[in-house]
Amino acid sequence: MNKTCPHCGAPLPEEAAFCPVCAKSVNQRTEPTPPRRTARHLVWGCVAVVLIAAVLVGVWAWQRSSDSALTRADMAVLLAEALDYSAQDPDALLAAFSDTADLPDKQRSAIAAMIDTEIMNTTTDTTFSPNETLNRGQAAMLLWRCLGEPEPTRKELPFSDVHGEEEWYWAPVSALYKAGVFTADDAAGPNGEFLPEDPITGPVFEDWLGRHDLIQPVSSYHPPRGDQSWPGAEGESVDRFFIRPEMVELIAWKLQQDGQPEFASYDVKNLTDAQREAILDVTAETMTFTTFGGVPDKDIFDNNVPLTRAQAAVLLWWLVDCPEAPADAGRPFSDVVRGGPHSEWGDWPYDVSIAALWGEGILTLENAAVDGDAFDPAEDMLQADMDAWLAAAGIDVNG
Repeated sequence: MNKTCPHCGAPLPEEAAFCPVCAKSVNQRTEPTPPRRTARHLVWGCVAVVLIAAVLVGVWAWQRSSDSALTRADMAVLLAEALDYSAQDPDALLAAFSDTADLPDKQRSAIAAMIDTEIMNTTTDTTFSPNETLNRGQAAMLLWRCLGEPEPTRKELPFSDVHGEEEWYWAPVSALYKAGVFTADDAAGPNGEFLPEDPITGPVFEDWLGRHDLIQPVSSYHPPRGDQSWPGAEGESVDRFFIRPEMVELIAWKLQQDGQPEFASYDVKNLTDAQREAILDVTAETMTFTTFGGVPDKDIFDNNVPLTRAQAAVLLWWLVDCPEAPADAGRPFSDVVRGGPHSEWGDWPYDVSIAALWGEGILTLENAAVDGDAFDPAEDMLQADMDAWLAAAGIDVNG
């Protein structure tokens, strides 16, 4: 086969590398194609995406865990560890509760401690319901119990949804705010709400527990008046104040003791119209503090508004037949000014009443002073304090 130049077609010798006519190379060479390589930045980009995704999944899982509501078992562990509660024989205490048998030892010991100290109540005679979740109001109630139920404040709270004693969570939230455990920063809603019905999470409650050293915890809690219901349970009533219907009962009892015919036999829950009018006359003409513009306040028969401490003192003074205040009574309480302040209190004889009860030995610094030698006349009257005052006066309505 004759070899020819691929460029000009001139004949070539077999060994020729160049064409003698056109002087061009006659060797056909194919340029090698370099191997395709994946860009390094693309590889690292993929790695970064995977890592970021893993981190996001981890954060999401952690947040879901942190934001989940505490269970009753979780709460028992937190309280027992933070406040050093324990039970001598957890197995014996938990023997009756079928839903605690398979729990970890740590939870069983904590639950036994909560039952032993009565900080937490059981849900039935045979169940503790360890997996039931808690809300913020219930968590405040439990912490309040652990601290020995410090006295609430009747001053305005910074939480827009915590208003007064008709709410089961008011007393613990109010008391913890007064004690400095809660502050306005503990509002959880956009408009300053405490949100007592919202779930309580671990981080929030651990933050609350970190402040417990403001008050020394007590060794056990005993619910008032034998109330064993769970805080916030349907139908529960937290009645810790001396309220107006109870004032009505005392007035009716006194009128009966004084021999008024219409009260020879009475049922305070089913008073006749004549009995109601007689009680309204007493409050309007004798004590004056249940009137508005001189018109008797007929709501005293069926509302749950507590009396103030000043009002309770006036009532007690009337019950013991209005003794006169001794001339040398001075000022037994630093915030009770003899003769006033009428601009604030109208014509209530609360200053005279308190001085007279002091002179009779019924009110003392031990049973009537709230803080040092302060009486706090504007504060709402606690039922326990009223019981103590009545006992000091020798009044036994049921006797």
